[in-house]
Amino acid sequence: DNREKNWLAGAGISGDGCAVLERQGILGTRIDGGGYAAADLHPDAEATHITIGLMLRSGALSHAQVGLLMECGKTGGVPVWELEEAPIAGPFEVVGRSGVEVRGGKFNSYCPINWQPPLHLVQGMRDIYAQWFEGLMRVWSALSASGSLIDHAPALPAVSARPWQ
Repeated sequence: DNREKNWLAGAGISGDGCAVLERQGILGTRIDGGGYAAADLHPDAEATHITIGLMLRSGALSHAQVGLLMECGKTGGVPVWELEEAPIAGPFEVVGRSGVEVRGGKFNSYCPINWQPPLHLVQGMRDIYAQWFEGLMRVWSALSASGSLIDHAPALPAVSARPWQ
């Protein structure tokens, strides 16, 4: 009886387990895994999920790309590709032959520099963004070619492939 909603545990699952027993009866088996069963998904969401799973299995997407797509898909955002503050070059402390720390200056033949935050951190963030964008484009291409979506049409991403340029 669905007249009173306050006894529902959520997503159409009753607090006393009647809906779970009904689903098990319909399926003819018990599904292990614990927790509450998920609500029915829209067919387009299921088609997208299946497409991504097949692409992962075939090697068209990497595990890292699928993880990034899932993470950003839940939040509706994009991977962070820039730091809050721009890297700044400064003198790099080195140890001379005498064991004394010296800094590059006007009397040295060269001045080694150090970037804070390190440039490899910035490049790593941009690589992650590029990997995410490539995966997003591959999924868009696969969904566009398959025609498996019913109510939605895949749209090109509204973000740039390289927003830092």
